[in-house]
Amino acid sequence: MNIRFKLLLVALTAFLAYLLVMFTLWMPLQLQQARNNFVSNQHMILTAMESDLIRHLLAHDYAALYSSLDQQMQQQASWDALSLHLANGRRLYPLFTAQDASPLAPPTQLALEHPIVLGEREMARVSLQADWQVVRQQTFEAIYRLVAFLAVAFIAVIALGLVLAERFVRPLLRLTDGAQHIAEGNYEVSLPSPGRDEIGDLTRSFQTMRDKLAQTRQALTQTAAKAEQAERYQRSVLENIGEGLVSINENGQLLSANPAAADIFGYAYQQMAGLLIGNLILEKPMQAVVAAGQPVGKPRRMQGLRVDGTHFPLEIVLTSMTVDGRQVYNLILRDITLREQTEQALREARDAAEATARVKTDFLANMSHEIRTPLNAVLGMSRIGLRESREPKCQESFNHILDSGQHLLGVINDILDFSKIEAGKLTIELHPFQLIACVENIAGQMAERAEATGLEFKVNFDGNLPAWVEGDPLRLQQILLNLLSNAIKFTQQGSVSLCVTRDGEMTYFRVSDSGIGMSEDELSRLFIPFVQADSSTTRKYGGSGLGLTISQNLANLVGGEIKAESQVGAGSVFTLILPLQVSQPPIEKDTVSSSVTGMQLSGLRILAAEDVELNRIILEDLLEQEGARVVFAEDGQQALDRLEELGVTSFDLVLMDVQMPVMDGYEATRQIREMAPGLPVIGLTAHALAEERKKCLATGMVEHITKPIDPNSLIAAIRRHVDMPSACP
Repeated sequence: MNIRFKLLLVALTAFLAYLLVMFTLWMPLQLQQARNNFVSNQHMILTAMESDLIRHLLAHDYAALYSSLDQQMQQQASWDALSLHLANGRRLYPLFTAQDASPLAPPTQLALEHPIVLGEREMARVSLQADWQVVRQQTFEAIYRLVAFLAVAFIAVIALGLVLAERFVRPLLRLTDGAQHIAEGNYEVSLPSPGRDEIGDLTRSFQTMRDKLAQTRQALTQTAAKAEQAERYQRSVLENIGEGLVSINENGQLLSANPAAADIFGYAYQQMAGLLIGNLILEKPMQAVVAAGQPVGKPRRMQGLRVDGTHFPLEIVLTSMTVDGRQVYNLILRDITLREQTEQALREARDAAEATARVKTDFLANMSHEIRTPLNAVLGMSRIGLRESREPKCQESFNHILDSGQHLLGVINDILDFSKIEAGKLTIELHPFQLIACVENIAGQMAERAEATGLEFKVNFDGNLPAWVEGDPLRLQQILLNLLSNAIKFTQQGSVSLCVTRDGEMTYFRVSDSGIGMSEDELSRLFIPFVQADSSTTRKYGGSGLGLTISQNLANLVGGEIKAESQVGAGSVFTLILPLQVSQPPIEKDTVSSSVTGMQLSGLRILAAEDVELNRIILEDLLEQEGARVVFAEDGQQALDRLEELGVTSFDLVLMDVQMPVMDGYEATRQIREMAPGLPVIGLTAHALAEERKKCLATGMVEHITKPIDPNSLIAAIRRHVDMPSACP
């Protein structure tokens, strides 16, 4: 069945369906509409007669009434009968009628009732029998004319459609024939010349499809050739790759293997075919994994078995795939004997390095302890001598001793900080602090040193600095102390200044001096540990070369940095940049300012355990100068004896040295905790590492103070952990 016949059949079916709808639905509607219009017209005629009928009835002029009704009967050809009844039922017209209507009236006969109303009173009623046959016939004739017109139009449309179909179908048939040839692989077939209509677009699409298919066929031919070449290359790679590759079935039997796999297990390549995986791998879990169809998905270490019976470490990666409905497992095999030997060597080297680091840490801790213990005595006795001496020369000598001791303490702290940085154990403690007060504290210390060397010292604060910021004030002071100390140390004349500004979330601390300056080469080595600008600098000005390195690392720990600018002979500028967040003031605590001295511990009773006599002398002088009463013990056991003899309520606080004979401070503190849980114990130790502080706190000490003892720090710690007597000012 060709497309023309299909089009004709579709059109005829549509036309017949239209006629069916017309005769079953539309024509009855038209007839009903015509009947309704006829009835409406009759009522309109009767309505037009009302005024004359009412006038004749009111005048009782029945002759005129009859004449008017007769005249209407003659004028209206469709009226078959007309009667007029009064409201009381009396018939006025016609006067003599045997029956009002035939009981077997044709379907075109209509009976109508029309009331004659005057005001709200019905005077009479007109009964009418009319035949609408004429109207009905006219309606049918109009419908027949419409159907005839539609039939003619349909025949014309069909004829035109056939002509157009003949024009358009012929190219389609040629396209169909061409498509058949293309489907058979003949891409040289000719297609009709494309026109400018949709058939032309379709023809061009067919031509494009033909050309694309020809190109695709050529590309597939080339791809097949490349795939064959790639397969040969892949086979070559598998045969020459260093890692072993094997494929096994669900039963663990080898389906294929490459030469590298045979070399790993010591087999000849030809011997691998048909082996079971259990002949190559010892672990039963491996066989269970394969049997259960659970791919490993990641490397696993197992024990391989060579042909000579020796075992060796083997790393396996297992994947699975389905081939012809069966599960196939691919294993990548690596002999990791050498790798494990290397890893073992690396572990041994790491253990050796960690042991060396522990030895270094222990050495630094012991060195710090051995230096800090006598240094505590040197600094303490210097303070006593400076306070007690009256001669200026003696005071100057004690000042020199005190300065030298503080310098030595700074070198020791730098070495310990650098050791912590290397070990990654240097910590930052962030909490709210007053920025300007923190800077002014350091500036006040540096101002005295600058004035002593004849330098002008200036401090400037930007107006938009926040009152409270979040950070580590001790580390900030440590960095500023180092930068300002270097500026004063390397400036012989002129000035040193500190300017603090803020831009967004970043705070800038700019330290400028008019000192000796540095060259570009010297700037490049500035932050290298144990290195200064040149070797003569160390000899002339002193220093360990660690200060700037430690300062840079401290700045980096909180997301900041230190930048340096300098010119030889024109001075230097060091800028510390820190991200200090604006903060709110913390809850107020009972702390002691470092500037407050004298009778700060008045009325306190303190038990101090210290085995070194000089340290006892210094501690006694410091505490009694502040108004405290001190009882000493030379070791931990004596401290426990003093508490038992005098009673735990006789003391407000215990100062406990850590390293003592007979009983050390750790054990003594643990027993004091059991004896008097509410009695605070503050540890005093020459060990400055963070581990020592944690150890002290773990035994029950409330705080950890490092020797050499800073008087202000010790006094503040004591006041934090005791309730001061009310008599104390």
